[in-house]
Amino acid sequence: MSLTELYVSYYHAPAFNLLGSYFPSWIICFVAGVFTTFITHVTFLRINFTRQLWPLPIVYPALTCLVTFALWLTFFS
Repeated sequence: MSLTELYVSYYHAPAFNLLGSYFPSWIICFVAGVFTTFITHVTFLRINFTRQLWPLPIVYPALTCLVTFALWLTFFS
């Protein structure tokens, strides 16, 4: 793949203008995924569901990835 093809393929990446600075769309989706995972974690703690989730260091990053990818595919694919 030539350098020109690489440049053109990344030229139209979705980005947001946030306070005068452009951010890639995946960063916005990742922040939303982390926030959603935090809300889910608090909900699971309140209903005592965390005992059934094992191993937690794999469950919560997987949930973050699921929400992040689902948001990105829904809004920017």
